[in-house]
Amino acid sequence: MAEQGFMFLPDVTPAPEEADVMEIPYRSKRPHKKSRTGCKNCKARKVKCNEERPVCRTCRLRKENCVYPSTTTNATRIPSYSSKPASASKQSTSLPSPSPSDGNSTPYPSSSSQNTQLVRSANPTVTTNLVFLPPHVHQDELKLMWFYSTVSCGSFSVRGVEDDPVKETMRSDIVQQAFSNRFLLDTLFGLSGLHMKMLGQDFDEKRALLYRTRAFEGYRKAIAEANPDSFTALTANSLLLTALTSGSFRDPEAPDLYIIDWMLVWRGIGVIVNFVDRPVLEESSIRLLFSRPPMCVSVGTPYIPHHLLLMISSIPADDPEFFDTTDYYEALEYLGCLYQGLQVDSWSTLNLRIVTWFTYLPAAFCDLARQRRPRALVILAHYAVFLKLLKTIWWLEGVGDRTLGDIRKYLSSEWHPVLQVPFEAMGVDDSLAICRLILKDPTWMPPFSDPSSRAAFFCDELVVDVS
Repeated sequence: MAEQGFMFLPDVTPAPEEADVMEIPYRSKRPHKKSRTGCKNCKARKVKCNEERPVCRTCRLRKENCVYPSTTTNATRIPSYSSKPASASKQSTSLPSPSPSDGNSTPYPSSSSQNTQLVRSANPTVTTNLVFLPPHVHQDELKLMWFYSTVSCGSFSVRGVEDDPVKETMRSDIVQQAFSNRFLLDTLFGLSGLHMKMLGQDFDEKRALLYRTRAFEGYRKAIAEANPDSFTALTANSLLLTALTSGSFRDPEAPDLYIIDWMLVWRGIGVIVNFVDRPVLEESSIRLLFSRPPMCVSVGTPYIPHHLLLMISSIPADDPEFFDTTDYYEALEYLGCLYQGLQVDSWSTLNLRIVTWFTYLPAAFCDLARQRRPRALVILAHYAVFLKLLKTIWWLEGVGDRTLGDIRKYLSSEWHPVLQVPFEAMGVDDSLAICRLILKDPTWMPPFSDPSSRAAFFCDELVVDVS
C-alpha cells in the first residue's frame, strides 16, 4: 500500500550536490508575533493561536478541548474602535506593501504607516474602500490579493465546501508565508491572475506573466540559498506551481505533449519534500495540503483494463523495452486504483486520487514518458480520461482533452486499437457518459443507492463527501 500522509515520492533522492545543502541545522521554531490572548493549548505548545471562538483553528484540527484564559485583565487593552460592528472588523484585511524588486525572503514592513488596508463594507452593493495605498504598490496587487483570499483560496479544495480546512489553510497560513517570501507571493498573484482569466474577468495579462516569471526566478533562487526559514514556503510553492503551470494546457502556442512537462512539475513536490527537513513539514500549518489517500495496488490490479495488460505482456524478449516491463506494470497498478475507486470511492476521495496520481508513479516510468515511449503515452492517455471528470477544479479545465489530442497526433495508427476508449472520450463532457466509457458499461450508475448521494457524485457546483 502506498504511503498515506505526505505527498512525497519515496523513490526521489536529492542530487549529490544537494546533499551538502541539507546538512544545515534545523531550527525548531520560527520567530513569530506573540499571541497574548490565545488558548491555553496553543500557549503550552508555543504555537500561534488564531484566537477563534469558541474553538481555535489548531484545537479544531487536533480535536482538542479549547480553553481560553480569563480575559478580564485584558479588557482595558481593547482599543476604542472595537465597538464597531463585527461584520466590518472581520472584513478588514491588512495587506503588506512590498516593492516589486524585493527579494524572495524579505519580510514586509510592520509599521502601520506602511501597510495597505482594504476594507469591504458589509453592504454587498459597496465594493471596496481604499484606505491607504503606498505609491510603490500597484493597485492590481490589491485586487489580486482580495481575489485570492475570497475565490482562489479554494483552488485545492476537492470537497468544495466553505469550511474545508484546506481552504482555510490556503487563505491564512499560505498568505502569512507569502508575506515573508516574495516568490510565494508572486505565485499567489500569478494564480489569481490565471483564475481571473479563466472566469473572463479583466486583468492585465502582461502583469500576470511578470508575476509568473518572477515566481519561478525567486523559487529557484530560494532553493539555491536553502534558508531553513523559507522551507515551508518552498514546499507550499511546489504544490501551487502545479496549478499555475496548468495554464499552458489552454495555450494554443504551448508545446505538444505538455502533460510530460507538467508531470515533472508534480514530481518536483517530492524533490522539495526530500530536500527540506521532514519535521518542518510535520509541525507545519500547511501539512493538510500534502495529504493524499492511500492506494492499495493489490486491490486495484484486478481492475486494470485487459488490453493494457496485454500491451505490456506481449513485449517480446528481444525488444529493448522488455527490461522496462516492471515499470510499466507498476504504473498500471496505480492506474487500476483509479478504475477501482470509480466503483467504490466517494467522489471527493476519487478526486484526490486523480489529482495526486502523478505523485505515486515510479521515477523510472516518468523517464519512459519523457522519452515519449508509445506505451507510456498510451497509459497517460487513459489517465487523461479521468482528468476530464474533475469539473470542480478550475485549473484542470481542458487538461484532459488537450492531452488526448496531443497523444493522438503523436502516436501512429498502429497504437490506435489500444486507444479506442481515450479517443471516444474526446469531446465528451457529461461525467456519467465518461464513466460509462471508462468502465465499458452503458448501464453503470454511481455506487450509491440514495438518489441525493448519486446527485452529489457528479455535482458541478458543490461536491459532498458521501462516504
